[in-house]
Amino acid sequence: MPERAMFSRWDPLNPTNILAAVLLLFAFGVYHRPYLPLLYPSYSAFDDLMPWAWWGWSALLIALLLLFTPRYSGWRMLAHALCGLYLLAVAGAFGAGIGVASGVTTYTVLACVSGILFARTAVYWQSEWRWWRRLVEHPPRWLRWLAGTGEFSPRGEKGRG
Repeated sequence: MPERAMFSRWDPLNPTNILAAVLLLFAFGVYHRPYLPLLYPSYSAFDDLMPWAWWGWSALLIALLLLFTPRYSGWRMLAHALCGLYLLAVAGAFGAGIGVASGVTTYTVLACVSGILFARTAVYWQSEWRWWRRLVEHPPRWLRWLAGTGEFSPRGEKGRG
């Protein structure tokens, strides 16, 4: 785990909190506008995929997972994976409803941010495992060969690995 985190847990600029706020706002919009897919063609694809209320409940559940799971844990990895998939589904539904628009770009970028946070959490979470540290510190011969380092490298570069 990092010794000092860049953002505190409840910092409003924390990227995880920003993702959770976006999901909470989406859930709030679903709750207050239950007939939105019937009124606007840009939201019509949401109701084709699953009921509109489920979109709100899913967003609320994922936002709560992001806010209340411990940092650098498997649960946070799960929350970021679900968040990324959910945001990609939202981007796809917007894209199916009206084509490429700013909403599609926004939700796709947010899904990529969630993927980056997933990878960061995975690195910190796995660094606590003894077998992972051993694999990183002493990679097996076949892995060094694939990376192109070591005495058996296909490039013939000795002494780098």
